[in-house]
Amino acid sequence: TRLHQLPEFQKVKGRDKKIALVGGGPSVKDYIDDIKQCDVIIACGSSNDWMMQNGIIPTYAAICDPDSVSVKYFNYTDEKTKYLLASCCDPLIFEHLKGRQIVLWHCDSEEQRPHIIKIEPEYHGIGGGCTVGLRSLSIAIMFGYTNIHFFGFDSCLGINDKHHAYDFQTETEELGKIYNIRVGDQNKFDDNSKVYRCAGYQLAQAEHFRLFYKSFHQYFNPTFYGDGLIVGMMDLLNKEIEESKTKQDTLKEVGVN
Repeated sequence: TRLHQLPEFQKVKGRDKKIALVGGGPSVKDYIDDIKQCDVIIACGSSNDWMMQNGIIPTYAAICDPDSVSVKYFNYTDEKTKYLLASCCDPLIFEHLKGRQIVLWHCDSEEQRPHIIKIEPEYHGIGGGCTVGLRSLSIAIMFGYTNIHFFGFDSCLGINDKHHAYDFQTETEELGKIYNIRVGDQNKFDDNSKVYRCAGYQLAQAEHFRLFYKSFHQYFNPTFYGDGLIVGMMDLLNKEIEESKTKQDTLKEVGVN
């Protein structure tokens, strides 16, 4: 089955319908009950097993990791879950989930798009950013959800520099350089200003979300749980969007296109 063939694809959902996007950031463990209260749940990447162990059966489980390590995300599976596997995933994951509900989708990229269209003319590529969480955001919007709740999207390290709420780790995993990040007006920073410790991929996710939100904020209402980097960015980001809108309205009033 292809993503665009699902009956829920591009069907507008009511604003009261809450969809949870669940990543593996350190804060996610504090919001188990909140996740359970959402109508629909997408496990993003390695969070699937953690949710299953905590009594949460995801509606969907999405991955786009081309590494065979993704097989280790699914020690626990359920017949009710739809497994959203990107076409770039390792064949081992398709074999591992054989017998479950597998739904194929494509990570959109300028490089791959022309080649895939030749094979699959009815192409629906999913954009969004550098992580499966950001691609899952695009999937949620394409499913027609606007009330989107983000769990474990800290985009920063937790206590003792943990980058997962659970102990998932590959044998070769390295975080690389760690960056100390502050958000806001640099002239107002002092010793009490919050510092986010971030790996490179976490900074990339936060930046890609910022760009996505600036372009498509009118299509969804995000609610973030925890106090990670993206949460720290939201007030500044909304202010930036509002100032841009005010500037555009002013230009229209004076007749500048």
